[in-house]
Amino acid sequence: TAYFVTVNGTNYNFNTVSQDNVAPRIDVNVPAIVNTARIDIIGETEYDVNLLLFHNGVLTRNEQSRDGKIEILSVALTPGTNNTLRIEATDAAGNTNSKQFNVFVDVVVPEIKVSTIPSLTNESSFYINGSITETAFINVTLNDQEVLSTVSDRFNTTLELTEGGNHISVSAADFAGNSDTAGYDITLDTSNPEIFNITPIGKNVFYYEGKAVDTIRGYTKPNANVYLLIEYGSGARAIINSGA
Repeated sequence: TAYFVTVNGTNYNFNTVSQDNVAPRIDVNVPAIVNTARIDIIGETEYDVNLLLFHNGVLTRNEQSRDGKIEILSVALTPGTNNTLRIEATDAAGNTNSKQFNVFVDVVVPEIKVSTIPSLTNESSFYINGSITETAFINVTLNDQEVLSTVSDRFNTTLELTEGGNHISVSAADFAGNSDTAGYDITLDTSNPEIFNITPIGKNVFYYEGKAVDTIRGYTKPNANVYLLIEYGSGARAIINSGA
């Protein structure tokens, strides 16, 4: 307000500051869910504001903001439950304002459960399914290429494998940011085994007269089951599985 007064013949002009009746602002962003038991509350208010922080109704901080910044650091929270935080701001004129937030602390990592994945298969299309212990952001990749992205507690998809080694990765991240990843290796083998270099042990050719046992050496692909078919003169046959 502007004033004009005369004192002893001298004129004076002056202004008085209008009354402050505006509540101080509280500009902060507090997440609704976190994965840590301590958080920082950062934001802005007015200059020369007193800040009070209540946790579940109990006063835990009493701080003064001289520069208009809100910096309430390392606020302790209770894991596994909702935490009610209330900030009260009072300016130099006595105006007050308050804001309340609910923060849930989730420190549990989601667990990934996947159906049995063999290390070796001859089927190029492979069906995978699994579950997560809570609703989460699920991502499935095959050889570093994304094949599924969803938000759920269950998942399934069909993977098209390439010949040879394949790497499957399943990751899950919950809404608090807790995450886990599981990896699996599966080899696709669609080629038939070949048998070559069949020879008797020693330098002589196969000769069985007068003996009942001989040893045979040869080569095929790794991990193949090898069967030896023996035909007798009578027409009878014997099959021997020797492994690989």
